[in-house]
Amino acid sequence: MDGDHDHRTGLLEVSRRGHADQCGRVMDLACRYMPRYANKLWFMVLLGGFAHATKPVGQIIVNLLTGWPIGSFRFGVAYPFTSHLLFGMIGGLLGALVVLGLNRFSNKSNQG
Repeated sequence: MDGDHDHRTGLLEVSRRGHADQCGRVMDLACRYMPRYANKLWFMVLLGGFAHATKPVGQIIVNLLTGWPIGSFRFGVAYPFTSHLLFGMIGGLLGALVVLGLNRFSNKSNQG
């Protein structure tokens, strides 16, 4: 190990890498247990925001359990939750538009 390595780096790196898996699990569970909404644009936008907002939840849990400071919380708790929610909603909108557009394109090509 080099001298610059902090023992917290490994846990924080696992937390960062696990965020995509965490978002995927939230979205998979929501689509599994609420399938009638899975093709609704508004649902995918809200789900994208909610799934992305799980990252600050995980960070605050790590902070509460370990006492390690998390940089995004230096301005308070509302900012990271709000920003992750909004950016997740934008991502959810873009992703839903792509999926719905591909579904429409696929249905048209199957009919003609």
